Amino acid sequence: MDGIRIKQVAGKEDKSAIEEFYKKNGSKGTARQDDLFFVAYFDDSIVGCVRFCVEEGTPMLRTMYVDSTCRQQGVGRYLLEAFAAYLDLNKIKNVFCLPYTHLENFYGFINFKIVPTNQVPPFLIDRSKTYAQNGTITLYMRRA
Repeated sequence: MDGIRIKQVAGKEDKSAIEEFYKKNGSKGTARQDDLFFVAYFDDSIVGCVRFCVEEGTPMLRTMYVDSTCRQQGVGRYLLEAFAAYLDLNKIKNVFCLPYTHLENFYGFINFKIVPTNQVPPFLIDRSKTYAQNGTITLYMRRA
């Protein structure tokens, strides 16, 4: 998709626009003030977003969404590339995510790999179990 630009946005900078985008796309995610967002814009509209946060000392990729009208057009890949570049530049290691099972290769594009349960922080195991109770099955993935 030509004309996409990715911008890093602190949660405190544009909390309402990010939350509006998430809500419009069916996410229950919120924009916390101390989180960092990678936001994809087409013209002046948000068409994709991914959240970087640190929870219980663990760096996390969370709440990634691409507008339904822009899927399968490379927006998610642009977001992942910007996210990975930020991690590399800042030497951030051992970043976790809990993607849906069908997204293993997508997150693998930036070197997230499935890890066994014994390498996963307990709070993420608990979160995954909660998701599973609601019918959502996730993978444990880490970018070392």
